[in-house]
This record gives sequence, C-alpha cells and structure tokens, in this order.
Amino acid sequence: MPALEGTKLQAVDLTTLAEVKQLIDASETDTSLDSLISSLIAEVSDRCTQYLGFHTLSAERTETYEGRRFERVLTLDTRPVTAVSSLKYHADTDFTNVQPTATDEYVVHSRGGWIRLLFGPVFKNNYFRVTYTGGLGADAAAVVSGFPEISHAAAMQAKYLFQRRDSLGGDVRTMAGSTEFRSEYGLQSEVRAILDQYARRG
Repeated sequence: MPALEGTKLQAVDLTTLAEVKQLIDASETDTSLDSLISSLIAEVSDRCTQYLGFHTLSAERTETYEGRRFERVLTLDTRPVTAVSSLKYHADTDFTNVQPTATDEYVVHSRGGWIRLLFGPVFKNNYFRVTYTGGLGADAAAVVSGFPEISHAAAMQAKYLFQRRDSLGGDVRTMAGSTEFRSEYGLQSEVRAILDQYARRG
C-alpha cells in the first residue's frame, strides 16, 4: 500500500547525456543537441520511474503507511533502502508523542525496499511513520554505476524518442532559447522487458 502522503514518485535522471549521444552517434563535442537530449532524459526518467512503481531519486523521506492487523510486512515507496533512521507504530496518524520502535523489533530488506516486523500489529487501525533513505541513486552517474541495465533501458528509450522527434506523436517546442520535447510515445517492448525485472507490481 503506498504512503498516505500520496506524493508523486520522484525520478532521478536514469541515464547520461554521454550514453544517449553514443547511441545516436552524436559527437560528444557537439553541444547543439544537448538541450533536447537532456529534456528527453528527464521525460524518459520520469516515465520509467512511474512504470517501475517506486522513487528512483535517492533521498531521505518521512512517510506514513497504513497496515492491516497482524500484517508483518511493510512495503516502502522506494527501493533499494540504504538506511532506516526511525520507525514509529501507532493506532492513528498522530505520532507526536510516539517513541521510535526498537531496531531489534524489525528487519530491513534493503534490495526489496520493505520491512519485516518482528511483532504483530494489534490495533484495529495500524499506522507506521518511517524515516528512511533509499533510491537508485542521487544522480545519473550513480544509476549508471549501480544499475547499468536500467540506465541502458532509459538511454534506448531516449534514442527512440530522439529518432521520432519530428514524427507524428512527437512535439518539439523551442521557447526563450531552450528546447523542450514532449511525446505520447509509449515505452518500447525491450525497455519494458528490462524494467520489468525491477518493477514493483501490486
């Protein structure tokens, strides 16, 4: 169940200008396309993040989750999780005077982005306030290093949109010296195949 705050999933740039330029056979020293490609990367990264179903931007977050009675698994809106600094458990969403749960009462599964509680929540309504850090990376370089397959998938999608930038369904807009690319093209099947290995469903 997603966090009650309902925040849109935050995206980090999943690939780099250099990687996309290499795929489209553009010279790294030619900067004439940089603005367009950067816009493509931002759009593709956001689209891939929404498809993956979790925040890809690595950051510290404080989120509130609702749990079922006796349910012991708490799935966070981010993966992988690199640190959990606080987990609070209460019968309602007011955590003002609630002390953090002892760290030996839960286990963090970093790669999956979930927490296993070592106790059974017993309230009729169970709420959790979690402060944690997680995500694929703080910048594109971190994603390329840690998740090269995802980075390559994003670069392939950016290449696909670049090649169709002037086709029906593509829309290039130039305003105030900057170039913005908007498109309704969907994710390519080979891109989805890679993302499906990491995507969160249900």
